[in-house]
Amino acid sequence: MLVRIPAVAVAVALVLTASVAGAQDVYGFGGPGQVAISSDFSTQIGIHSEIAPDGNNPSSTTTVMLAPAADVFVAQNFSVGGQMLLSWQRSGSRDMTGLGIGPRVGYDVPIADKFSFWPKGGVVYMGWNAEDFSGARLTAFVYAPFLFHPAPHFFVGFGPWFDMDLWSRWRGEAANRNLDLALTATVGGWF
Repeated sequence: MLVRIPAVAVAVALVLTASVAGAQDVYGFGGPGQVAISSDFSTQIGIHSEIAPDGNNPSSTTTVMLAPAADVFVAQNFSVGGQMLLSWQRSGSRDMTGLGIGPRVGYDVPIADKFSFWPKGGVVYMGWNAEDFSGARLTAFVYAPFLFHPAPHFFVGFGPWFDMDLWSRWRGEAANRNLDLALTATVGGWF
């Protein structure tokens, strides 16, 4: 049996392919060998919950985090990179500082002239210090910002951030595991 593809379907497919390729060419982001430098700024608009091993409800938490990153596009639109996390957190009356590092991968999807969608995912190992104790955690994350490229070699973006602790230790024992959903902004450039 012979199946015929209508000429209209072929024309629509060609136009969509050309528009995605054209969007890529307008701002040039995501080409092989390009390096993107960015920083993500968590606004923590959303949900934060902790799972306590003993069933107790922990106190509320305020977090300020900077996340500088570098990504290299190793193939068209496919990036591999790393991120550092610098964090300050107040939980109840206790202040904690944190330093983390981890790998990530991403894929930039051109949407339209000067707009793209660059979801990234990875893991981060983070160490925490407070006055009387320290700890560490391993977190998996997904960040899916929509980017606006207002000028060559510059972008700003905004999108959802989701992370979940795979494990967490405080004072050598199992600790609360975090689950976060937030809206996060990013700013960066590429060369």
